This record gives sequence, structure tokens and C-alpha cells, in this order.
Amino acid sequence: MNDGLRCTTCGQGSVIEIELKLPDGSQVVFCSCHRCESKWWDRNGEHLDLDALVDVARREA
Repeated sequence: MNDGLRCTTCGQGSVIEIELKLPDGSQVVFCSCHRCESKWWDRNGEHLDLDALVDVARREA
């Protein structure tokens, strides 16, 4: 858990980060809030929604 990371929905600091490597070789960070259960992905400071993430995976499959 990253003490400096805040949830984009509720603002709480109870967020876990998991680094993932996409099929195209790029890195993304999956974030999940323990308090409100909000989930999001980040790539190089850019927030990705699930559709964008799936599109990247499909292009490289």
C-alpha cells in the first residue's frame, strides 16, 4: 500500500497498487481502494478506463 496515494473517488489513502506489464510491453498500475472499492488503472500518469486497457491487450494479441 502506498501511503501517498489517494483514492480518486473518496480521497482516502487506503489504496493498494499492483504493477502490471501489458502485452505491448508498457507498464500499468492497477489501483484499488479498500474503503470504497473504486478501481482504476494508470499508465505514465494517465488514467485508463477498462475499455482502453482491453483495447491495448486486444491489439497485441
